[in-house]
Amino acid sequence: METFKILPAHPHPLDGELFSSWFARLAFDNVSKVHSFAIEIFGQQYGHSFWTRDIDCFIDQNRSSQISYRTGINESEIFQTTIRSYEGVLFTQLNSGFNRWILPCGIYHRTRKSNWLVFCPLCLAADQVPYFRKSWRLSLFTVCPTHQIYMLESCPKCSQPINFFRQELGERSKYFVNAITDCAYCKFDLRNSNIKLIALSDSRIIQDIFDLIKKHDDGWWYLKQGQYALPYSFAYYDVIHYLSSFLNSKVGTPLYEEALIDLNFNTSTFLQNRKNQVFEIRSLNERFILLACTLWLLDNWPIRMVELCKKYNLTASKITRSEVLPFWFSKEIDLNLRGIDVIARNFN
Repeated sequence: METFKILPAHPHPLDGELFSSWFARLAFDNVSKVHSFAIEIFGQQYGHSFWTRDIDCFIDQNRSSQISYRTGINESEIFQTTIRSYEGVLFTQLNSGFNRWILPCGIYHRTRKSNWLVFCPLCLAADQVPYFRKSWRLSLFTVCPTHQIYMLESCPKCSQPINFFRQELGERSKYFVNAITDCAYCKFDLRNSNIKLIALSDSRIIQDIFDLIKKHDDGWWYLKQGQYALPYSFAYYDVIHYLSSFLNSKVGTPLYEEALIDLNFNTSTFLQNRKNQVFEIRSLNERFILLACTLWLLDNWPIRMVELCKKYNLTASKITRSEVLPFWFSKEIDLNLRGIDVIARNFN
């Protein structure tokens, strides 16, 4: 490699760092505006539109090679900063549009209008070099397992989404950035955000949530539920995602209410204000509640869920809604609730 092509500053991605965070740090460390830096690396045509796409998801191999060439950092290391590295763990394949578990950006020109990135202020404050994690793009990441507090999904001072790569916007002479943690709109340092401890009475469910969000990087592993070993892979995450939608449906209301009551949540608040939205665009608080209730329902699998379904006469077909679901889940539902289906058909 021609050493004169290597950038003056070429820091490696930090542990679990998100691609856009690392790319912004590359620009800042090279005393360059982020937009101009993309043009320098990729050329005028691609570089000009670089931030108008979800680069964490869709940085291609050719562009990755260009960055590798200018930084001397292995392409496999760069790949691990991207959302595509979750393929085979959280989903089978990354799609060009909507993707399960990935917070959508709501891109408008070079701005993110949606709450596309959550953060833990204590993690940022503890970092020697502050950075944003890849896992913070995930919709299931609602709490921090390290500090046991709720994540934040926007600037607590101005309520704007996180746009750390737009800090020098509108300032022609500004090349140095105080910190990647400064809000691009009001300049509030996100590390100084107020924190909120997790409010959940059932410690087992808290641990299940921590396990759910900590283990996605490990690939295949297993959760022991009673006498069953459930796979923690996309086959498990698919069921979690499905049930979070099912609980919010009219048919799933009795199970949702049972979970809310047992976990000491305000049932009227969550049952009366329900919206027909996909999980990824719900507020952080809604996502946390749905995850907690879903994991509560799967606790001691399949006993709790089967007993509640029988209590409310929920048949296998009502639970699965004719969708093809992972075998470990559909097998138990069919085996234990098939009789209710038969009784219902005979009655009709």
